[in-house]
Amino acid sequence: MFSARPASDRMAKRVHPRQRAVYTASDRIERDMERALLEQIKALQAEGKLSEIAQAIQVASPEEVLELVNARGVKGIGTVLEPHVVNGAAAGAQVAAKELGRVLVLDMRRPHFQRWLREHMSTMVNQTSGTSIGALKATLRDGINRGRHPMRLAKDLKQSIGLTEPHAKAVAKLRAKLEADGVPAGRADKQVEAYRQKLIRYRARNIARTESMQSVSAGRQKLWEQLTADDAWPDERPPKKSWLTSLDEATCEICQPMNGQRREINETWDVGEPSFAHPG
Repeated sequence: MFSARPASDRMAKRVHPRQRAVYTASDRIERDMERALLEQIKALQAEGKLSEIAQAIQVASPEEVLELVNARGVKGIGTVLEPHVVNGAAAGAQVAAKELGRVLVLDMRRPHFQRWLREHMSTMVNQTSGTSIGALKATLRDGINRGRHPMRLAKDLKQSIGLTEPHAKAVAKLRAKLEADGVPAGRADKQVEAYRQKLIRYRARNIARTESMQSVSAGRQKLWEQLTADDAWPDERPPKKSWLTSLDEATCEICQPMNGQRREINETWDVGEPSFAHPG
């Protein structure tokens, strides 16, 4: 779901002229989401005593070590985003209302919205938590294989909360290179930690960017569905939705043939929703 290497060009949003309002709405939600994620990760990193983790590394099973590093909390990474997802959906519904030139409100108490929210949050939390636990396992495995001092490895584990497994492997690769180059341990630790924090910020930004776009897009879709269910479209029948592709040099093999295709409001796309096809 997430790249192991930050790349500013990959993170750049390419705005289709007819979708500018969607991007503007998601930008506001994105900042709040990123801040919430970083605060959650920082709080998780602060939990757990180094001395107890270091002791467990020497005598306990990997599962017991991870439990001390707050594996339960790590499995919940992303739960903090639910109110922001709701705000994003509300913003998306407002965009849809403006597009229709009407004063409309998305009723979030309806079953179809509540069902979407539950399913979306469950999927997102499972994805983010699974790769987060994988990062801790990779960090622990690498530290033990490298013979890293238990106290230093305990600190590595706490500071690795928020990484993905590919990120953790990238951090381990950097440490191995610095050691092979003869960089003093203290300086190597600082470089590794700076890189690790950069990856955590990148991941938080990528999750926030993905989730903000998905929530705003879902809000538009749910308002359309609400109008359809209430038979409340301005015209006699609901319009169709279209897939819009930028058609520039970065257009992928998924989106290229989808450009211009149309579906009924309640129909799904053959390749999934656009915002799910391209995280970030």
